[in-house]
Amino acid sequence: MYLVIRIKTTLLRDKLTLILKYIIPTLYLLTFSSCDSNTSQYTYDSSSLKVEQLSNSTFRHISYLSTEKYGRVGCNGMFVINNGEALIVDTPTTDSISKELIEWIENSLKCKTIGIVVTHFHIDCLGGPKEFHYLLNRNDHLVKQ
Repeated sequence: MYLVIRIKTTLLRDKLTLILKYIIPTLYLLTFSSCDSNTSQYTYDSSSLKVEQLSNSTFRHISYLSTEKYGRVGCNGMFVINNGEALIVDTPTTDSISKELIEWIENSLKCKTIGIVVTHFHIDCLGGPKEFHYLLNRNDHLVKQ
């Protein structure tokens, strides 16, 4: 009985040693080496807004929120373009950054922003709604069609 328990314990210890010595460090390296944000190439990059193209028609926009506890925090949203129209998911953090995003989409991508989708009602996803309200009123004819 003692011999059987000792063999099972030794096998378990060897497996744990293998996991701790090789597998966990490998997973750690793979995880954190692939998360280097300095390697991203942004389609648009200003001090307040970054836009990264994810596919032919999908983009991520990143704006920043200044917090007392954590400092400058990136807030992600996205937009999809199709047939000259853009639909934005979550607004940037301020109205001025929302305006910057809308203008960049119109001037660089030659797309008209037709609406927004807000995933939840926190400032990181609905911090700049006034510019979209103005834009949608300006494009009221799109809503009536």
